[in-house]
Amino acid sequence: MNSRNLFYVRNLQSKFYFRKNQIVKSLFFLENYLFSLTKQTEEEFIVKIKIKWIYDQISQGKFSNEITKNLIELNDKKILHKILNLVELYSDIICINDEINLIEKFKTFSNKFNNLLSLSKSKDFQTSYLFQLIQLVYKNSLNINYDLLEEYFLDTNKSSIDIFESVFIEIFLKKKKLKITKSYYLFKLLIGSIKK
Repeated sequence: MNSRNLFYVRNLQSKFYFRKNQIVKSLFFLENYLFSLTKQTEEEFIVKIKIKWIYDQISQGKFSNEITKNLIELNDKKILHKILNLVELYSDIICINDEINLIEKFKTFSNKFNNLLSLSKSKDFQTSYLFQLIQLVYKNSLNINYDLLEEYFLDTNKSSIDIFESVFIEIFLKKKKLKITKSYYLFKLLIGSIKK
């Protein structure tokens, strides 16, 4: 799997934590693919079709094209139903217009995602729902209430959030819609690591 197929933070996490765990890398790829599908960039109907397409490809075990070849590791009977359930949930998420409901649905999405991570023997790694939501917002330049996100972040136990994710969240909430460069992120990650 090419590192360009992953969100930068996920790429770093996969290199540091999951060097040999292809299932986690495939989960990160699926997350990245799904989060690239938003109503803001395309008609809702087209997004629904693309989500249905990836759902069908996974459920039918078709892993031969450019996108699905990165998901072949997910073709495991133990997790297949959970993967499909996650894709269905994301299909529901893209239809939500209310931010509070969106955040609550992302908590559910993140729980299901973390359940899949634990089934893949990912060493107690848990992703943050807030990170996943912010990743979606950042990648797609979505409009969202930053004060609301900040409130949720302030109410979260920071030590329970992975350092790669918490640093990104902090930068995002400070910079708002500005582009976060890799060098700036790595600089802040280094400072965050020293503080811990």
